[in-house]
Amino acid sequence: SLASSSRSLTGSRSKVCASLWGKRFREKCANTSNEANEPSDSPRFGEQDWQATMAEFQAVCKTSEISDPGKEIFEVEDQLVVVFHVEGKFYCIDDVCTHDGGPLSDGSLDGCQIACPRHGARFDITNGAALTMPATEGTRAHEVKIEGEQVLVKLAPED
Repeated sequence: SLASSSRSLTGSRSKVCASLWGKRFREKCANTSNEANEPSDSPRFGEQDWQATMAEFQAVCKTSEISDPGKEIFEVEDQLVVVFHVEGKFYCIDDVCTHDGGPLSDGSLDGCQIACPRHGARFDITNGAALTMPATEGTRAHEVKIEGEQVLVKLAPED
């Protein structure tokens, strides 16, 4: 399935984030235990499908849709990510500052660095590394490939 672009997201950013967080929280709570509250060797309901989906690239946009330099926010498998186009190359990281959860997509892009608009923490868009305080942990970086005119993103596994 194609990823949803920021242009197709409806409502305010906070509603989108709350909706995605709420969905993941409900799914996690619903899938964390079986009826007997005992550990199970079998995958939880939907886990195999989720793992298979996570291993695939998802088309997010055409190369011409993000200016150089530029950035766009997309939803890929219920995750908000930012795709960057800098000096002819494409990069993708989670749309979240690890300091306080701020939206990196709203920050200023300077070369291969993005600054969180809330407290100024800077991240390397090529690998997600936190470069300045107050962030001390990096954000997830995702694999990007170009096929023809399509930009495709493969989500990195969550730690």
